[in-house]
Amino acid sequence: KQQQQQHHPATNWSDAKRTYRLVLQAATTIPQLFDHVISGMVISVGALTKAVQTEAEDALVDWIRVQNNDSSRLERLGQTFLDLFRNYRGKRRVILPLLKTIDILLNKTNRGLLLLDPLLLLPVLNNNDNDATNNNRQTTTTTSSCYSTQLLDLIQMEIQRSSAGSTDVHRLFAATNVVLGLLRSTTTTTATTNKDDDTTQQQQQQQQQYINTKIFEFLLQYLLHHDYPRVRKHTADHLYVRLLELDTTTNDDDVLSDNKDQIYHLLLQGQWELEYINHGDLCYELAKLLHVTSFRRDDNNEIQQQKKKTANNNNNDDFNSYACLVKESL
Repeated sequence: KQQQQQHHPATNWSDAKRTYRLVLQAATTIPQLFDHVISGMVISVGALTKAVQTEAEDALVDWIRVQNNDSSRLERLGQTFLDLFRNYRGKRRVILPLLKTIDILLNKTNRGLLLLDPLLLLPVLNNNDNDATNNNRQTTTTTSSCYSTQLLDLIQMEIQRSSAGSTDVHRLFAATNVVLGLLRSTTTTTATTNKDDDTTQQQQQQQQQYINTKIFEFLLQYLLHHDYPRVRKHTADHLYVRLLELDTTTNDDDVLSDNKDQIYHLLLQGQWELEYINHGDLCYELAKLLHVTSFRRDDNNEIQQQKKKTANNNNNDDFNSYACLVKESL
């Protein structure tokens, strides 16, 4: 018995580093456990305890690096993420860790390439999700069916339709990070240089250009135009950093077109933290610079006027705000 214990030591399940790797190994060998294991890992990566979060993150990243040669398993991982969005819409305890997990994976590399890049442009089925069809979606089959657009649509629905999603600052920040992580240069979407693949490369470049446009539309409509000054400022700052990263690494203007300096200046110097009197005009100017033709200043001004009237009706009492204190201090 002593010899058996030496050759087969008992597993210490309190050791997070070993436990997470064993669980992920089970997901690899037992397909029926895959979705459940990945769901548990997502919750662990978004855990409140730093030690648990770190061990879960390291184990998941190492596992994906090993599985990166298996495209079918990577596709299933991505599909599990989409299913979690659909099945737990509005549930903060799942959605927030899920956003954090995707954000982490979008910034991890494997042999010099970003970890999830092989997944982002893959075609994905809609899974007969009725909510996935919305008025703003394009009908083009070659661009609207890839993984990035599916993920972006689900994040948009999470913020737009969830009563808590539009006011939960932490969830909004996490969503901003993921959406910006999907922003890519159209000249670096493929690593192949074979002349026979020129058509495929061109299609992928068109796909990424379409995705970038949808990202800008999403940011302008939901985050840069948000009621909370903190959300607008966070989005503007992080969009500036992301665009600067792309400009530095690719040395081209495919994302910013010909208005790079003006865009940088507007994101940095625009007073995004002010009340909603001015930020609609800022969004409109930014939309013109980014060539986002779908953004309408008049429509958004009407929305803001309705919000302003509602706020005024709810704040008839001067003591409901800090305005009276400011007046008294003067």
